[in-house]
Amino acid sequence: MRIFLLLFLLLNFACKRDDIVDGLTAPLDQIENISEEEQIVVDTNRKEKICYSLECLRVERLPSTQSEYNYNYDGSDYRYFTPSYFIDLEDLGSDLELDTYFKLYEFMSFKKGRYGIFSSLVVDKLSELRSFIQLPIQVNSGYRSPGYNEEIGGVQHSRHTYGDAVDIYVAGIELEELAHLCEVFDASYTQVYESHVHCDWRDETKDDVFYDSIFKEQSHQHEIVSQKPIIDIKTEENRTVFSIKGLIKEDAGAIKIRWALTLKNGEIVTMPGSYLYIKDLSQFEKIECSIGRMDKLTITNF
Repeated sequence: MRIFLLLFLLLNFACKRDDIVDGLTAPLDQIENISEEEQIVVDTNRKEKICYSLECLRVERLPSTQSEYNYNYDGSDYRYFTPSYFIDLEDLGSDLELDTYFKLYEFMSFKKGRYGIFSSLVVDKLSELRSFIQLPIQVNSGYRSPGYNEEIGGVQHSRHTYGDAVDIYVAGIELEELAHLCEVFDASYTQVYESHVHCDWRDETKDDVFYDSIFKEQSHQHEIVSQKPIIDIKTEENRTVFSIKGLIKEDAGAIKIRWALTLKNGEIVTMPGSYLYIKDLSQFEKIECSIGRMDKLTITNF
């Protein structure tokens, strides 16, 4: 009798073993193939997919062999934490529809990094903007791996490497107006270039699926502060030269710079260009400079 009872208990335990393991971590056949090092990073509560309005894509831990994904940041500003999980773009069709208006290639491209991330919130915001203006939005750039970003001259810690930035253009809408529209749809920062507008949502909620659990435990102190440009003034022979010093651009290419000169009679003269040349300063009351629209500088004492 005792022998039969013992056999019954052993059989019952064997039948339930896979279910018990599955409830705690993962299916048994997967657990037995996970190395000791990999078991350390298993998070049983984290999601394995990032979902956009029309498609959910699997994410995976970035392979250690990917040297072009060096973010070089170990501070406490949550906006710049290094992502750990990415979408492998190798086997995904570039025309995959993520949203009613946008496809995968517009935000992530294999040539800009085999592994990519892109904010679901930003896709939603751009979709809302597209619906509002009723005009196609041309996305010139979305996610860039840190290595690719460096190759094309992008600034270190560019928001493009964090998947919450786009460079866009809309035929029929002035670039300054397009930047304003991005801000209406909650963009944290914009920069106007000669050919496009950079819009990013750096201060908005991140997709936890791209990060380790430590992401939630760090302080949300804004540690990285962008250097502010200044107006540099030099005297050359019989003229004064004004230029911009310390300019930080999110993208390669020419940023839009506009000067506004207020004469003492109240008249305002505007002109574009990185440099401003003036022979007689005495006729001016004020000089202002708009850099990429977001940054504005003023000089009143000459």
